[in-house]
Formats: sequence, structure tokens, C-alpha cells
Amino acid sequence: MSSPIASRIYVGNINFNATEDELKDYFSEFAVESVEIPAKTITRGKKSFNKRLGFGFVQFASESDADNAIEKLNGLEFKLRQIYAKKALPPATEEEKREKSAAFVAKKKLLKKQKEQQKQQKNVAAAAAATAAGAEDTPTATSTASTTEATQNLIQAEPKEKTAKKPRAPKGSKAPKTAHAGVAHTNGSETAAVKVAPEGVKSKTTVFVTNLDHTATSKTLSALFKDLKPVWVHVPVRKVPYHILKLAKAKKTPIYNKGIAFVKFADESVQLKAIEEFNGHEVNGKNIVLEVAIDKEHITTPDAEAKDQPEAQDQPEAQEPSAASVTAAAGDVPADVAAAASVI
Repeated sequence: MSSPIASRIYVGNINFNATEDELKDYFSEFAVESVEIPAKTITRGKKSFNKRLGFGFVQFASESDADNAIEKLNGLEFKLRQIYAKKALPPATEEEKREKSAAFVAKKKLLKKQKEQQKQQKNVAAAAAATAAGAEDTPTATSTASTTEATQNLIQAEPKEKTAKKPRAPKGSKAPKTAHAGVAHTNGSETAAVKVAPEGVKSKTTVFVTNLDHTATSKTLSALFKDLKPVWVHVPVRKVPYHILKLAKAKKTPIYNKGIAFVKFADESVQLKAIEEFNGHEVNGKNIVLEVAIDKEHITTPDAEAKDQPEAQDQPEAQEPSAASVTAAAGDVPADVAAAASVI
């Protein structure tokens, strides 16, 4: 991975209506040399207009100004949105892009294989439950050998027709409760289906934090990990529609986080030290859980900047990186967004 640029920072979750001059004024207490908010041109019929992408770059006169800006303004509000700042990264090399694409393809194949295994396990559980229910209703118990044979036949048989749609319940009647995820229910019996843990490339710098108190902020975790000097801290907030966000701000109602966070350190040794020292540490009355994050790869051709930074969303919502499947990266970035982000 490319090293961060010393005097340049990346600012995410910027209001789509914000201008470069407004962002420059926001960082005016530091020596700002230039500000850039990437945009893309959208054509609809005969009309074309530029749309800002929800993130930007700020170039400072020195590394100390960049560090102080991140420390002081990361997690604060700018035009009704909680921004986050971290060191910017240079564009990815062609070799890095090829490696990312290959890793993404490999990960996609692995996820497909895991889904097939989960489907087989559910079929086994359903067959076992159905066989057990049938044995209870039959005067003579079915032998173990026949049960095993029926289960194997069910696994080997490939469905030739689409599953019939479930009949709708008549109006006024309540539909029966569905089974919980990972449990197959048949005639009152249930069998737990085995879940396959997500796999991927483990990050060598980023820590994934769970069981986080919903009132905690990036400043809370920055203070907690202060001695380890984290590169950046990101605490995703809950997504809310823009009009609800404005209403919450007017009523001074806080928008809480998702209960998770990502913390990036300088190298793997500091990352492991953070997990060893702070796993189970109490933050606002809750014991946080730390583990190595999983890097999320892309098949598109984004640069290293977009790899660790959030996607720009089309809807005016309180946007933040997705944390699906315990990923350390911010999420898939469209090719045109990545092209804009690569202009350092």
C-alpha cells in the first residue's frame, strides 16, 4: 500500500452543496494552500451539470498543519454533516490495480463457494428435521440407514423447477412466524444450520471495533488510542434522510453511531498491540471488542486513495462507509468517482 502524503488530507462526508471556498474557510486557522472537491459531469438529455462527489482534499503548507487539522476537526460538523479527515494517499500504480482486481476476483469466487456450502448445510438440516418429524408420526420408527440415505438423496438432487410461491394468508389473519436465521423449522422441530464465518484478506494496519457505545465519537476513540498515535479513526453514524437530519439538528437531537468503528495504525505491530491492550476496555460503560479488520477489494480500477475512502452517494443522506462483512475499507467506488479521486 502507498504511504500517506504528509501535508495533504482527505475529508469525507462533505455536504454536496458545499463549495471549495467554504471548505477552505473551515480550515482557515491552518496554513491551507489549496482545496479540491472532485465533481463529475452528468448529462440528462441536452442538459449537463456538475455534481460534487461528497469528499475532498486539502493541501497544507506543512505536515504539522495537516496533523493538527486532523486532530482538531476530525468528527466535527460542517454544513450539517459530521466530516472525518485522514491523510491522503497517492494514486495507485498499475501493479497495485492489477493486484486489487485479482484479489477481488478470488474473494468473489470464495464467497460464491461459501454460499453454496451454506445452501447445502441448510438442505441437510431441513432433511434431518423432516425425517425426524416423519418418524414421530409413523407407528414404526425409520431406521438410521434410511434416514441417512434420504438426506444424501436430497443433497444430490438438483432442483429442476422453480420453488412454488407461498400462498398468501387471507385478509384479517396473521401469517405464521418465520424461522430465525440459521434455524430450519419443520413441524415444530428445529435444527441449527451451521454458519460459515466470513473470510478475506486480513488488514495489517486497521482494527475493527464492535460493541461500541452509540454515543461514542471519533474523538472518544482518538483519546483512548492516543498513545499509539492512530493514523485515523472513523466511527460511522446511522444513515438518515436529509430532511430528518435537518430536523434532528434543529431540535438538537443527536444522530448516534452504528456501534462499530475502524481505527488505522502505522503498522501491524502497533495494530496487534492495540488489540492486546484495549480488547475488552470499557468505553462509556460498554466493553469494546477489537479484532483485525478484513480488507475489502474492488474489481474496478480505483486508486489507492479511493480504496480506503468512502463512496460518494447520490442521495442527500448522512453518508458513511459501509461496514458490511467487517471490512476495513470504506466500500466499492464507481469507476468515474475513483477517477476523480485519483487526481492528487
